Amino acid sequence: MKSAVARILLGVIPACLMTLGGLFFIPALVTTTQKVLVAMSVVGTAGLIASFANYRRGMAPLILCTLLIGIIAMLVGGGGGAVSAVAIDVANHRLSWKGAVFRIVSQAWLVLGPITVGIIQAVSSVRKMRAPVSSSAT
Repeated sequence: MKSAVARILLGVIPACLMTLGGLFFIPALVTTTQKVLVAMSVVGTAGLIASFANYRRGMAPLILCTLLIGIIAMLVGGGGGAVSAVAIDVANHRLSWKGAVFRIVSQAWLVLGPITVGIIQAVSSVRKMRAPVSSSAT
């Protein structure tokens, strides 16, 4: 996935949609875990967007940390929420096979896309940190 457009379509857009959805439901959040996951998703989405900029080598650790926070938030909050919602609907016989396929595909885009792109960008950030320092001796 070398194309920046593909990374934006598969990673940034669904991450922004998930984060905006979480921010929209802030008044309905009850537990501290839910609030922490929304805060982590905001940090992770900001890190994912910032990872597309031409940042300096010194910023790479910060970008890497924000990406890892976002990946964890998406795995726990997005993945856990998606699986539990489908499992509840299947258990209550409210989901046809067409509905199940649609939900799996849409949730894969919303959850797995940002995780995959976040991992790719995190690897890029690690490579930037390990790159040799260019010295301009004058």
